[in-house]
Amino acid sequence: MDDVPRIEAYRALVSGAVVNLDDQQCALYATMLHHTLWSPAKREWHGQGQDRLLEGLELLHRESAVVEELMQVFDEAHERIKHVSFPLAGSLADLPIRVHARYSRAEMLAGIRWADVDTGVAGQVAGVRFVPRIQADVFDVTWQKSERDYSPITMYRDYAISPTLLNWESQHAAHRDSQAVRRYVNHESAGTHVLIFARESKSWEFASARPFLFLGDARYISHSGERPVTFRWELQRPLPADFFTASEVLAG
Repeated sequence: MDDVPRIEAYRALVSGAVVNLDDQQCALYATMLHHTLWSPAKREWHGQGQDRLLEGLELLHRESAVVEELMQVFDEAHERIKHVSFPLAGSLADLPIRVHARYSRAEMLAGIRWADVDTGVAGQVAGVRFVPRIQADVFDVTWQKSERDYSPITMYRDYAISPTLLNWESQHAAHRDSQAVRRYVNHESAGTHVLIFARESKSWEFASARPFLFLGDARYISHSGERPVTFRWELQRPLPADFFTASEVLAG
């Protein structure tokens, strides 16, 4: 975690402070934290929705040593923040995700309202999804793909051409007349969004998968080819310099 609003929201939830889960953004932060802490374990929950969130927090608050350790993690995360992050605007302003902050897959799926507290995030590894609740196509991409983690037909050529221009390939079966491709091309006139998350590689120095950097809203520029279709997307905000450099190096 590397943005102040999320760190402070997690801190409040973990500490037992009074929080308003009727507030959408607060509830989404709670869902992101819930999946981060509990999704790896198979648990039997008694409630659903808000009740399940509260049940998870009550279980956590009983473990004072875990709470203390998490508070230290939040302090360290605050000290390690590298990028300035920015909130989304307009119809997406209530989402807790911030442009140029990093998110685990579980946090990302909860933050975009794809996964709620009841549905879970296990097995949600597809790199493209349309989220009806926010009227957005959400892509997550990995610059450097290894044959160990990706099949030959999913070794897509995704990379940054410039700090504001991305090359992105659709899923292998996509063709120009498919519903998804038409939606991507016409997203501005249809009033839908394209949101992109990216990471340098899946593996890094820690045991868990590398988190994604949220690149924010993107605008359609052009497309070509078929199966897969190659797209050019323009970002509203330029990539952080270090992340663009990493993309250049990994793309060769």
